[in-house]
Amino acid sequence: MNMLNTFIEPSKITVISENNFNINLFTTTEEKTEVFFEGKIINKILFRDLAVFLNEVVEARFYRPDLWRYLDPVITCEKNNIRFECFSSCASVYARVDLESAFFENYKLRKKGTTNVNFNRDFINSLMTLRQNNEVNFEVGKDEISIKTENTQVKEKKVKLPERWIKGFLQSQAIFSKSKLIFSLNSIPAKQFIASIITRLKDRVYILDKGGKLHISEIKPSNDNFIEISGLHRVKLLSKLIPSIKMLNIYKIEETGGTIWVIAVDNAVITLALSNEVSSGFSGEGEGLRNISSEQDQYTLDFTQNIIKNLDFFNIKDLSHILELDESKTSETIDILSQSGLVGYDCLKKTYFYRELPFKKIINSRLNNAKNLFIEENIDIKELKKEKNYFYAEAIIKGKTDTYLTKIEVEKGYIKSGNCSCEWITKNEGLKRGPCKHIIALRFFIEEKL
Repeated sequence: MNMLNTFIEPSKITVISENNFNINLFTTTEEKTEVFFEGKIINKILFRDLAVFLNEVVEARFYRPDLWRYLDPVITCEKNNIRFECFSSCASVYARVDLESAFFENYKLRKKGTTNVNFNRDFINSLMTLRQNNEVNFEVGKDEISIKTENTQVKEKKVKLPERWIKGFLQSQAIFSKSKLIFSLNSIPAKQFIASIITRLKDRVYILDKGGKLHISEIKPSNDNFIEISGLHRVKLLSKLIPSIKMLNIYKIEETGGTIWVIAVDNAVITLALSNEVSSGFSGEGEGLRNISSEQDQYTLDFTQNIIKNLDFFNIKDLSHILELDESKTSETIDILSQSGLVGYDCLKKTYFYRELPFKKIINSRLNNAKNLFIEENIDIKELKKEKNYFYAEAIIKGKTDTYLTKIEVEKGYIKSGNCSCEWITKNEGLKRGPCKHIIALRFFIEEKL
């Protein structure tokens, strides 16, 4: 028999069962949180597996084992999707689970909104008890989420979003929007390939297509139909989802060297993105900085935000028509808004989505340092070629501790190429993690002064 200990407070009753789950039964005197979404989960077992997948991602630390574990997925409620987003604790892996409206019975969106909660051990344990014949209600609110069955209700409260995640969110959409589809597999070969990945691989391996099946090689292939990848073992996070896989797409991001893995299951899509190196987290990426100019029109930024917050999804081409801007300026505007956590990117649909991350705006230190260099004007132009929508420049830039030779090429508002004698560019093999502060400062100088 299940024995219950009950503690009574004026506003609520907390029931602790012998399995140690905390079940909060709120009385009518307790103020209820603002509700974004509610619905009944149809495929309970798949929901459980997806939640466990997210939990394994946030617990993962592929480098720096001393880093604190953050278990705080971000949940966005939209007209046709519930999105869960998170990073591994080391921030070298990004994961997103998009649950479509068909994943639920009686899908009710009361209000668009985003929150983040802590997937603690009790919450995960409660999910492990779910059975297909259970009736399970899922609710997302401004300050908490709730899983309710006939016998129990488990709630998780909103928590503070870790700074490493914030920085990763601010850069990831700019990276993902550059992705190109390389391989697409249907159910059987997709399951076989993911199951074939082992932990004991060289740090850098090659994925190639042989007769419609993907193979892993530790030797660089002679043909061009392959992907070079570091830290492939991180894909093993998808292992628990193998039985449910319907399709797998693998994308490559040439600018950074990262990869994106998208799998489809029943009424849901899972995105797993790997940074270019295991030791390089998304929090340090800077792809979005390649598209930001010195001329930022606040009216256009505010107008664009008001437009996209009312769109279910959008792409740059269609948005440029709405804004009556060229596509390069529209792309720059979206990259700027992403620096405030307002935009995400869906590789499968090739569209952006709007979400307001629950945190206060933080300053991008690289961008801020570039602005300071530009203001100090310690920039000596050695060569300049300037045409409409294009310029190339070389300059000597004097920093606080050293002097640097910096080169930049900008075409249609995007830093097409760049080089600098500073440590950042040398360490990160050019622009793989975005431009350094010297390259950005040189861009600002050319745009403002010449």
